[in-house]
Amino acid sequence: MFIFEKIADLYSNDLVTMLQINALTLLFAIILYEFWIGRKNPLSKQVLDRMKKSKNKTKRFNYNDILDEWRSRLGKVEKKAELRLARANLEFSPKEYVTFYIFGVLVGAIIGFVFFPFAGVFKSIFFFLGDNIFKTFVARIAAGAAFALIGTFTPHIWTYHLINKRKKALEEQLLEFLMSLADGVKSSPTVQEALSIVAKEIQEPLSSELTKTVQELQYAKPFEQALEALAERIGVKEYTLAINAMQIQDRTGGELEKLLRNMAKVFQERQELMAEVKKIVRGPKTTSYILLAAPFVFAILFSTFSKGFFSALFTSAIGWGCVIGAIVLYVIAFFLIIKINKYIDKVV
Repeated sequence: MFIFEKIADLYSNDLVTMLQINALTLLFAIILYEFWIGRKNPLSKQVLDRMKKSKNKTKRFNYNDILDEWRSRLGKVEKKAELRLARANLEFSPKEYVTFYIFGVLVGAIIGFVFFPFAGVFKSIFFFLGDNIFKTFVARIAAGAAFALIGTFTPHIWTYHLINKRKKALEEQLLEFLMSLADGVKSSPTVQEALSIVAKEIQEPLSSELTKTVQELQYAKPFEQALEALAERIGVKEYTLAINAMQIQDRTGGELEKLLRNMAKVFQERQELMAEVKKIVRGPKTTSYILLAAPFVFAILFSTFSKGFFSALFTSAIGWGCVIGAIVLYVIAFFLIIKINKYIDKVV
């Protein structure tokens, strides 16, 4: 009787909550009933049997399949590394490139653990360990891991800088390339001879790329494949458009000289327009990168001039909440800004 009186009191005091509990209980009971009835259904039994068989198949551990999967993944990574090194004009093999990554990790770890920059920040994170040698040791390990992670980006940033530098130089040579090739096509019986003449006359970095293409053609590589490899190595969309037009012209026939001169005229007008657009977007892009770097710059300054400045953030629940919230918001802003800037670079 006591239980029924308690239930009656709950209904009288908080009717809405009790009705919600009753509805959820009823829904749960219906789901259990349907599951129990469904198990006796022949179709459900067939489905369950097939699921069990598929599980048993997946349980079989095959080392060869795993090795093949890793080989295919490593092959893709190696191809990407080869293309990246070719675009950066670096005479390194993919294995040597990976060695640079390892070297970056080791240097970053040594800097973080031995020199221990931002000691106050890393020590504040492990405030719960007290003020002792063990806390300093753990903070040094965390600093080493953080700087090792930063070290992995060093080769990527280096090659990215070289690729952009080379890309700008190639873009500046585009009009000269098209006009020189048009003159070469006019005076030479074949496109291969015209490319050979342009490769000798034009300056670096385009000269070496055209020389590779001419050598590939001399070794009996198909014309279209050699041009596709050239476009892939250069990685500039204007060259890709010009090379695609040359391939189509080679298939269908026609005046290649006239096509190249018209393309040179179109690309010249486009470059003038893009130069104006770049002037407009340069300011907002610079501001966005400054905003991304500002939190780290201020953190470095404050931790340098006042070692205990951030201690309050890492010694209370409210402080940790603020830190986590700030990190989440920063990550969202980072991806948005990078995506917008990449889209601008792609369009411009």
